[in-house]
Amino acid sequence: MLRATLLGALSGGRAAAPIAQLAKHAENAGIAQESAAWRALQRPALRRALRLSMWAELVGDMLPGVPSRLAPPSLAGRCVSGALSGAAVFAAGRRPVLAGALLGGVAAYFGALLTHRFRVGGDASDRPHRLRGLVEDALVVGTSSRVARATVHAASAT
Repeated sequence: MLRATLLGALSGGRAAAPIAQLAKHAENAGIAQESAAWRALQRPALRRALRLSMWAELVGDMLPGVPSRLAPPSLAGRCVSGALSGAAVFAAGRRPVLAGALLGGVAAYFGALLTHRFRVGGDASDRPHRLRGLVEDALVVGTSSRVARATVHAASAT
């Protein structure tokens, strides 16, 4: 449950990073093949697309004119990504996928709120700070990788 919540919340910061990290670590995982989610994450084309999406998001977010992560389309995308991450974690642990999706999606919503607040700091203009963005990127990608690796390791051991 903790891993699904963490990856969901991290999706609120960077939508693509958690699911891309799950796919990266799923590459050689011995996770039960009855999970459609894990079979999909182990496909090379999907892994490459997710990795590209993660890097595009990291670069694109630094460009001027990018809408807020709290804008409805962006927030919805983060919640969907959190739901997918939560569902994959629950599938790996042979738990109800719908519960993992719900947990991950809700965590992504709150993660988006928290990371937005971190990103703008106390700035009255509500504009994001580049240095805070770089720190956020490093924390989200690094933590996503660690949680994804732990998820795959735990699922492979069962």
